[in-house]
Amino acid sequence: MFLADIFQLENWPTGYFLASAGLAAFWALENFLVQAALFDLPPITRHPRIYQFMRLSINLVAAGIIVLAFNRPWLTLIAALNFGLSLIVIAYGQYFHRACSLYYAVKNIREGLKVSSFAFHIIPPIAWAGLLSSLVFKIFLIFQIQPQPVSFHGNGLALGFLLLLLFALIMFLQYTSFRFKSMGITSITRAVFAYGYVNSWIAEFFVAPDTRQVVNELAELQKVSPDRLTATEPAWPVGDKVVVLQLESFGWNVVNHHINGREVTPYFNSLVHSSRLFKIQAYHAIGTADMDYAVLSGGTPSPHLISYFVPDIDYTNALPRFMQQHGFRTVALHGATGEFYSRRNNFVRMGFDEIQFREDFRGRPVKHSYWGVRDEELFRISSEKMRNARGPEFHFIITLDTHGPFNLIHEDEKEIFPGSPIWQENYFNSMHALDRNLRDYVESLPTGTTVILYGDHTSGVEYDTFKPAREGDVEYVPCLVHVRRAPESWPAVETTPSSLPSDLRMLDVMNFLRRQVAREQKPASSLVA
Repeated sequence: MFLADIFQLENWPTGYFLASAGLAAFWALENFLVQAALFDLPPITRHPRIYQFMRLSINLVAAGIIVLAFNRPWLTLIAALNFGLSLIVIAYGQYFHRACSLYYAVKNIREGLKVSSFAFHIIPPIAWAGLLSSLVFKIFLIFQIQPQPVSFHGNGLALGFLLLLLFALIMFLQYTSFRFKSMGITSITRAVFAYGYVNSWIAEFFVAPDTRQVVNELAELQKVSPDRLTATEPAWPVGDKVVVLQLESFGWNVVNHHINGREVTPYFNSLVHSSRLFKIQAYHAIGTADMDYAVLSGGTPSPHLISYFVPDIDYTNALPRFMQQHGFRTVALHGATGEFYSRRNNFVRMGFDEIQFREDFRGRPVKHSYWGVRDEELFRISSEKMRNARGPEFHFIITLDTHGPFNLIHEDEKEIFPGSPIWQENYFNSMHALDRNLRDYVESLPTGTTVILYGDHTSGVEYDTFKPAREGDVEYVPCLVHVRRAPESWPAVETTPSSLPSDLRMLDVMNFLRRQVAREQKPASSLVA
């Protein structure tokens, strides 16, 4: 009777009541399922069903509020926006296997817009069909309940009750481990598990990581720099030419993969037999910049914020500065703009002698994609500098051509799937083109050059028998250490997986490199003396 009085059920025509209740229930269930599609592995809790029930309840109450509060045009617009947001969060979840953060999306809006078309490629067809069908059905129900019948005399009391109930549900969760304040030290994925997206997105802007706290955290993480190869790894013959290459979207499963009768990366595979190959667990908690931050800064990246965005990071242990101290001239090359992830400002502070991003190529006759300078141009510049260098030279290069949506190469470069418009097939075309450019680049380098190639993260591509190298939210990438025409004294021994940590990181590899550089090269101060 209490609820009947609040909702004035005697004034609701039967058809109107059924259509309204059906619309609210259907809308809530749709959003609940879209949110649930994210959780390959739900957040750890003793009572997972309770929190999923809470999320369903919040969705149901919120849908009821929307149905009661808005007229037909607004309901249609909200349904359309809901459709768009569902596509975005499904695409993001498919690729990153974590919840989409509005806070970080705003911070990275320009990079996000560059790959916005990619999002629509990775949404499963069944999701497209389901969401489109759902949108049509919701609009049909909206036209059944709007305008409201004359006999219906307002819904202010019912609306107030639902708003109070929504507030009560959210407040109840503040007394659990899913309280909003915990988002500052965990992740939005955990919040979405209990609250859904909209509530979590609103909360992000009030409980976003305290920058001062992240600065302190990052200072401690700078000390977290594993060095676990020393006990088992034979010495590398590191000379006075060193290149470190970060390969975009190069996952572990690309190595030795064959598709459509072709080897995807034949040159990379050929190097494996005369090089050191490691299976590396990628740093990819927030974004693609996590890997180059770790490699260059010498410390573990923040799990809560793009580390490059944190002000006043102490870069005294940065790799460029370390290489300078041992007599190397240091160069950084990347085809995208230096504004992405504030890389330019951070690279300057790390101590690079020379930095070239997309904007530094203006007015120069180089090949471009719609996003940036082509990889082959970076490789050409690096090769020329290496061959003309009069002293020790260190280069750090980030490739770009294999970035999703894998449409940065030309049609005549598509060799595995010629002329294909399919984004998954163009991933393999792009990887094959990168491999060809790597061959030309590495083979052009001076004898004795040490080349370290590693992937920044997996691609998210599933095609035929190919799957991303992922286990839950853990991604695996290859790291290959190759010495150009290595001396016979360097044993090309096989890496025994059992002798290496299962969570081997790029910091393990780079710290071992530092040891070899320190062993082979005298500090710059002693050279001056």
